[in-house]
Amino acid sequence: MKVSRTVLFLALGLGGAPLAGAALTPAAAQAQDDTYEGGSFDGSGMADVPEAGNGHGYRLGAGMRPDTPARYVIRRGDTLWDVTGHFYGDPFLWPRVWSYNPEVTNPHWIYPDGQLRLVPEASAGVPPVVAPRDRSRLRIGRPSQGGVLLREEGFLDHDALRETGEIVGSPEDHMMLMPYDQVYVQFEASQDARVSPGQEWTIYTEAVPDEAPAAEVGTLVRIYGIVRIDGYDREHHTARATIMEALEPIERGHRIAAMTRRFDDVAARRNDRDLRARVVASLRPRTLLGDQQVVFLDVGEEQGVQVGNRLFIVRQGDTWQSEIADSALDPGRTVEQVRAAGEYPPEVLAEIRVVSTRPHTCTAMVTASTREITIGDRAEMRRGY
Repeated sequence: MKVSRTVLFLALGLGGAPLAGAALTPAAAQAQDDTYEGGSFDGSGMADVPEAGNGHGYRLGAGMRPDTPARYVIRRGDTLWDVTGHFYGDPFLWPRVWSYNPEVTNPHWIYPDGQLRLVPEASAGVPPVVAPRDRSRLRIGRPSQGGVLLREEGFLDHDALRETGEIVGSPEDHMMLMPYDQVYVQFEASQDARVSPGQEWTIYTEAVPDEAPAAEVGTLVRIYGIVRIDGYDREHHTARATIMEALEPIERGHRIAAMTRRFDDVAARRNDRDLRARVVASLRPRTLLGDQQVVFLDVGEEQGVQVGNRLFIVRQGDTWQSEIADSALDPGRTVEQVRAAGEYPPEVLAEIRVVSTRPHTCTAMVTASTREITIGDRAEMRRGY
């Protein structure tokens, strides 16, 4: 059976309470797909999903498959219900799989290219599997090269903010726009040479001040989805575009930018210069940062930064005494004079690796840290490292 979908909805309890005796499951919330292709759903909410290789539906209570991997890479159309049913033989065990993935805050929303843990953390160590495009089967295989996908947040420097467009209208007769709706995008005349059919641009809004700290070289943005440019009218500087992905409802007034959202793992590159920089923003609106998080620096290609360069995050001074000096409280002094921060030796807190560059900024991944990182910390590139 193939059921066309234009919006994400719940199979049970549309607009009201769930049906009596029915379990509200994440079965109907597909991962950013417009169709569901699989077995038929009956009134009980059960689905006959073919098992890999044999063409038969799974048997309830069959138990976890012996070849179940530790992690599974999500593909378009996947649901927590289907994945659980395939590997555990019972889709009603989806809460168990959900409990293994605390980063999934809503079981109805899982995203392509993300990973699901299928066994408890202690059992990790097995390579993840990737679902094929054929929704009727799941095959074991090695994933593509790892990396970071910017799903809900991103960072645009001032140069990128000057090269954006605005969704100014749509032929659709509703306010909330969704995948496959058409929109009209207005650009500045100076961008005519940059816009061409087939391009995909990211839909965004700037983060409100309480969601992200201010950065001198750019701003943190909230990602809403992707549009594809279908045509461009150079006389009126207006593009016709189609919404290809929507993480949340999209409205007229949202902006679009040519934003890199996926950063693949990169090999380390030997630094050819000494350079100092500052951490000006982070991908998540957090005060303290650590391993495997994304940060943005105020140096880029024009300062000689290249993908693969490694920098150290360093800090000097006595943090506690500095905080006390700025506080109204005086717990007493055990030394007569507090030394300036520059008089202390620098301490290395973390190492970061550049995964993407722009003319005046770069994006880096924290690859190791011994202390928390904060916005404003100094980063040092050292020649020969």
